Amino acid sequence: MVRSRVFEPPDLLVANLEGVVTADDQALLVAWVRDWIRRTGEVRVLMHLTRFAGWNAGDSLDDSALWLHDDEQVSRMAVVGDRTWRVAIMTILGQPLRRIPIQYFETDKAARRWLMEHAAGALNTMFI
Repeated sequence: MVRSRVFEPPDLLVANLEGVVTADDQALLVAWVRDWIRRTGEVRVLMHLTRFAGWNAGDSLDDSALWLHDDEQVSRMAVVGDRTWRVAIMTILGQPLRRIPIQYFETDKAARRWLMEHAAGALNTMFI
């Protein structure tokens, strides 16, 4: 279930997921990300998995509303959760086949550091 969704200016979207994530949860998150892309342009995404119990997409795996595409303006995505879910989550998200850089972390601090590396680089190139 989607426990919370927060926008942290200037471009970070933070979602907290708990228990089993359903196709409806996934569609809600993707629509939320797309809405913020329309509002702000490129975004970074941070997902926290709390007491995560798996993913149940049902029969809707081919539904494009459930998936962010590589040409959408997501510069980086970080997932924070228990290490036992790392392989399953990265497989679901399509790494390493995606062009969107996606990394899995065990701590919020490490994930935010990695996400900020991109933001700092983007800010630096704006002033060169």
